[in-house]
Amino acid sequence: MARKNKPAAAIGLAVIALLGLLGLVALPVSDWWWFSIAIAGAAWLIYTVATSMGSAAPVATAARTSAAAGAAKPASVGPSTMRPGPSVKRPAAVRAPLEGFGPGMWIPQGQAVSVADVTIPGGLLYFGTSLKTHNGSIDPCLIDPSKEVAARGDYTARDLGSWPSYSNISPMARRAYLNWLAGGRSDPAANVGYVYLFFYGLERRALIDITNEPESRNDWPIIIKEVWRLLGIYGGKSPAFSASASQLLNWLLVCERPSKIYKNPVPPFPKTSELPLYIRFALGNAVVDGVPIPDHLALAWAKLDPDVHLRTPAIRCADKFDTLFMSHYSKAHGFGMTVRQNRTTLKSSYRAASPGFHGLSEFKLNFGELPDISVMTAPRQKIINIVDAVTKELEPYSRAIGRNPEDYDSLEGLLHLPANLWPESARSLPAQVGEEFLVAPFEELLACLEVTTPFTSDRGPALTRVLQALNLGMAPEVVNGSDVPDGKAPIVLFAMPPGEQIAAASPNFQAGLLSLQLGVAAAHANGSFGDAEITHLSSQIHAWTQLNANHQRRLMAYLRLLIDVPVSLESLKAKLSQLDAASKEFLAAVMSSLLQVGSTPTPEESKMLEKIYEALAVQSKPDPARISGLRRDTSKVSALLATIFSEEEPPPVVRAPVEPEYEAPEPEPGLLGLDAEHTSVARMLLSRSRWRRDELHDVVTDLDIRLDGALERLNNASFSKYGMRFTEGDDPIDVSPMVRQKIEGNASS
Repeated sequence: MARKNKPAAAIGLAVIALLGLLGLVALPVSDWWWFSIAIAGAAWLIYTVATSMGSAAPVATAARTSAAAGAAKPASVGPSTMRPGPSVKRPAAVRAPLEGFGPGMWIPQGQAVSVADVTIPGGLLYFGTSLKTHNGSIDPCLIDPSKEVAARGDYTARDLGSWPSYSNISPMARRAYLNWLAGGRSDPAANVGYVYLFFYGLERRALIDITNEPESRNDWPIIIKEVWRLLGIYGGKSPAFSASASQLLNWLLVCERPSKIYKNPVPPFPKTSELPLYIRFALGNAVVDGVPIPDHLALAWAKLDPDVHLRTPAIRCADKFDTLFMSHYSKAHGFGMTVRQNRTTLKSSYRAASPGFHGLSEFKLNFGELPDISVMTAPRQKIINIVDAVTKELEPYSRAIGRNPEDYDSLEGLLHLPANLWPESARSLPAQVGEEFLVAPFEELLACLEVTTPFTSDRGPALTRVLQALNLGMAPEVVNGSDVPDGKAPIVLFAMPPGEQIAAASPNFQAGLLSLQLGVAAAHANGSFGDAEITHLSSQIHAWTQLNANHQRRLMAYLRLLIDVPVSLESLKAKLSQLDAASKEFLAAVMSSLLQVGSTPTPEESKMLEKIYEALAVQSKPDPARISGLRRDTSKVSALLATIFSEEEPPPVVRAPVEPEYEAPEPEPGLLGLDAEHTSVARMLLSRSRWRRDELHDVVTDLDIRLDGALERLNNASFSKYGMRFTEGDDPIDVSPMVRQKIEGNASS
C-alpha cells in the first residue's frame, strides 16, 4: 500500500509546483515571498498525508488476514479479540474485528464455546458472524459473537416475538438465551421461544447441511436424541413445539426407509393434528410385506390418530387402557388385523419451524408404491370399535378413581377392574392354593395384590371381596375394627367353590371357633397337642352338622392356622373372665352341644370338653336336657358370643373431599364435523401445502367419493367454521395455511 501512495504524492507536488510558477509570473515581485511560503506549506501537507496513509495500511491488512486464517481453522473458534496497533484510532461506534469469527460453523456435540463471558457446553449449534439462508439473510439460529449482549437476561420472560432470530432479538434476550444454553437447555420454566431458537439449528443441520456435507448425517442420531429430550421437557408446555419436534423426529426416523419397522416398538410420539409419518410408514410396510398389523402398532394407531377420540377412561387410566386394548385386539384379530393394499401411496412433506427455511421449496419424501392405509375408513373403524369396547369396560374403574384418586392401585380400585387387568401375581394365587391350604406371611399376600399403602382394618372388607373374586378365603378374617396381622404373621388361604359367598359368622360358627381356640390352647398349655388331637378336631369339624360347608371350610383353615399360631390360653381366659358364672355355664353347655355329636361323648370328646370346662372354670358338666334346649335358643347364644367376639369399633375413616369427576365433552365426529371419508381427504390435504390434481385421484378412489364434491364439502365446512376456504385453485390445489394453523391449534389445545 505504501508504494501505491508515492505516485499520488508526486502528482500532488507537481501540481503545486505548476501553480507556483504561474503565480510568480502573474504576481508582482513584492508578493513573491508570501506566496512562496504558502506553496511550500501546501507541498509539505500533501507529503505528510500520503506518507501516513501508507504506514497505516499494513495494520488493517494484518487484521483481515488474521481473521481469515482463524476462520479456516475450526479448532480456533473462540472469543479472542484482536488488539489494533497503537497508531490506529477507530471511532467508538465501530467494533474491532474479532479474530476467529468468520463464516458461521456447526459446533459438534461435546465442544464448548464462549461468548459475552458465558461458556456454552454441549455444542449442537451454529457459531460465527455469518451464516446465510437461501435468500441471503442471516440464519436465525446463528449465535453471532459480534452482537451486543446485555449484562442481565431472564429466559422465563416473554420478550420474544414470532419467528425469533438471534441477530434481531434484544441484547437482554440474547443474554437470556445464552444463559439458558449455558444451563444445559433443561430448565422447564424457559420461554419456548428460546427452545425454538436452538431447535432451528437442529433443523438446519439435519435438512440443509446434508446437501453439501454428506457427513452431517452422522449427527442425526445425536439430533434425534436431543429432540426427544427437548420434547420431554417442553412438549407439554407448548403444543406447537410438540408438533414441530414430532415432525422432525418422524422425518429423520423414516427418511432412510427402514425395513420391517412394524416389528419395532413405536416411539412415544405426542398426539398432534395428524397421524405420525412413522406409524403410516410402518402400517404400509406391514401391508406390503403381507403380514398382519401387530398389536403394539395397532395400539399406537389408536392413541395417535386424531380421528380416534379417546375419552376420559382411556386418558385417566392409560396403562390399563393399553393392556386391555391389546387383549381385545388379540381376541378380535388373532395375530393382527390384515389390511388389503390400497391405491393411495404414502407421501410426505416437511414444514419447517425455522423462518430460515421460508421461501424454500418443500422438502418431500416419496416412498414409491408403499400404500398409505390411514386414508381408509374401514381399518380405522375396527380400531375405533375396540377403543369404544375397552373404554366401556374401564368406566367403573375410572369413575372410582375419579372420586378417590388414592384408589388407583388399591384393593378398592382393583374390584372395579376387569379380571384380566389384575396383577398376574394375584391371578396366579388360586393355582398356588390348589385344593389344600396355603400358609404364607400376610405381607406376601399384600405384595401379590400389589398393595403398597399401609393396610388398616377398614380395608378388610375390600380384601375379602378381592379374595372372593379369586374364589379364595382367608383365616384370620380382617373385618372393620379387628386386629390386622403383622406383616410377618402367617395367614391361611383356602379354596372356595366358584360363586360361593363368604357366609356370615353364625352363633354356631363362633362357638365352634371358640371351641377350637380353647381346645388347642389348653392342649398346648398341657403339652399334649399332636397329630392325634389334630385328626380328632378335623373329624369333629366335619361332623358338626349345625355348620354349613362354608363354615366348615373356614374352621378347617383356622385349625391349620392354630397349629402354627395357637391362641394364648391366658388371653382367652382374660376374655372369658369378664362373664359371670351363669354365662360361663351357659357357654360351656353351648360348646358341649356342638362338640358332643352323639348322645354320649366319646373318650376324645370327653377329653376336649374337660379342657374347655377347665378354661371356663366351670365345676360341673352341663345337664344333657339343658344342652338340647340350648340348640333351639339361638338368640341367647348369639348375644353371649357377641360379647366375646366383638371388638371396639374404630372411628370411621373420613376421606378427603374430592372434586366430582369431570368427563370431557365428546368431540365432534370428524375434522370440521365431516364424516370419516371426507375427514381422510382433509387430513391428506393438510400434510402438504400444494397438490397436483392427479395426485389426489387415488385417495378419492380408495374412499369411493368424487374429488370435486369432496373439495366443495371441505370448503363449505371450513367457511362455516373459520370464515375461509380450505383450498384454493383447481390444479394445482393449494391448502390454506391459515386453516392448517387453526386446525393444528385446535388439535393441540
